Amino acid sequence: PKVMIDRYQRDEINALSLIHFLSEAFRFQLELKETVTPENVNGLYFAFCALIDGVEHKTGIGKNKKEARLAAAQYALEDFLPTVENQKFPLPETPDPELVLVSLLTEIPFHRLSLISEPNSHEGSSFNPQIPHAVRYHLNKVMSAHPGVSVCTRTAAAFIIHTSAGFEVVAFGTGNVNTEESASPTGRIVHDSHAVVVARRSLMRFLYRHLLMYFSQEAELRAKSIFQQSGDGGLLSLKSHVNFHLYMNQLPKGSAQMPSKLRLNPLSVAAWKVNNEMGLHVSVEGKVFSVLSSAFDHSASKLVSVSITDKLTQWQVLGYQGALISHFVEPIYVQSILVGKSVMLLESK
Repeated sequence: PKVMIDRYQRDEINALSLIHFLSEAFRFQLELKETVTPENVNGLYFAFCALIDGVEHKTGIGKNKKEARLAAAQYALEDFLPTVENQKFPLPETPDPELVLVSLLTEIPFHRLSLISEPNSHEGSSFNPQIPHAVRYHLNKVMSAHPGVSVCTRTAAAFIIHTSAGFEVVAFGTGNVNTEESASPTGRIVHDSHAVVVARRSLMRFLYRHLLMYFSQEAELRAKSIFQQSGDGGLLSLKSHVNFHLYMNQLPKGSAQMPSKLRLNPLSVAAWKVNNEMGLHVSVEGKVFSVLSSAFDHSASKLVSVSITDKLTQWQVLGYQGALISHFVEPIYVQSILVGKSVMLLESK
């Protein structure tokens, strides 16, 4: 970054080039937004302002949009550069995107959770290849009859049950969007249709079915249920040989997507950003914000959904079973979360 700043000060590159470079180097969110001209400006001008992590900077004006964007970038750099020019500039390491979740949230007391990624080699790792194989088999089985919708599997998640019989997909979901519609008073609209959320809703239906099987009058159905009476005679619990795993082919939105293994100078720009990045995130109209972001504070939307990373954090503490099932069974957790490769999910036939 220091080299690029020096080039900018020598007029070798313009403000737009530098601010876009810095947004990549320091990983801050940059937006150049068209706005209204200041009140003290007369005449017909275009106006833009730069937002850095939701913080709005002075408005730039110009006779065309290009000039206005350039002026906005210059004003933003006037505020931004003094905070970084005198610091050291260690470029953050480029992490393997599939390993980010492994080092994520190490301070959070996840319940018996192993966070693993799908390695190139299975030797010497806790990775079980039967998990993605079970997902791939299930996906091929479902999509073979509907090849036209295979594009929806770009973002997919699955819950896999592990019993003495092996691994089996019991809940599956795809999707990566939040609806922009208003909240439904009847509750008939699924506002958050991210793959993990859809898969978890399917998992709850699976658990409901096995609850009905356990309380069935037929001994054969009761024996097939995954539940048993817990030792204290209170709530039901999973049978000893039953475990659940969660498979995702992409990192979940939110803090999980922040870069790992950053070497942060305490006085660097990246250091003060970490508090926001590691904090609670929400999804508003399909965009993910930190709750500390000014962009979120000014959002007119009343429909807010917690980010997928924070939902996973919540479920690993409270359980994946939901409030109603909690009246009947002990909290249900996943033993591992596997972040795999999207290409592993679907084989061409």
